[in-house]
Amino acid sequence: LRITKGLLLSKNVDFIPKRTIVDLDIDYFESITDAGKEKKEIDRLTNIMMHADIITIATSPGFISGKRAIRLAKELLKD
Repeated sequence: LRITKGLLLSKNVDFIPKRTIVDLDIDYFESITDAGKEKKEIDRLTNIMMHADIITIATSPGFISGKRAIRLAKELLKD
C-alpha cells in the first residue's frame, strides 16, 4: 500500500495525508489464510480507503483465485 509521496504505509502508521492515492494489489491477501486476520485487514484497508482521493485495485491472474479476488474487491469497496 503506497501513498502519494511514495511513503510506505505500514500497519503501525496511523496517519492519513490530505491527498491520498491507495494502490492496492489484491494478491497481497494470498499470504493471509486466517479468516479473522483477513477480516481485520479488510477493515484496516477500508478505513484508509475512506480517506483516499484515488483508489486503484489490481490483481495478477492465476496468483490468487479469481473468485477470492472478486470477493475481496467487493468487500473492500462495499459501503
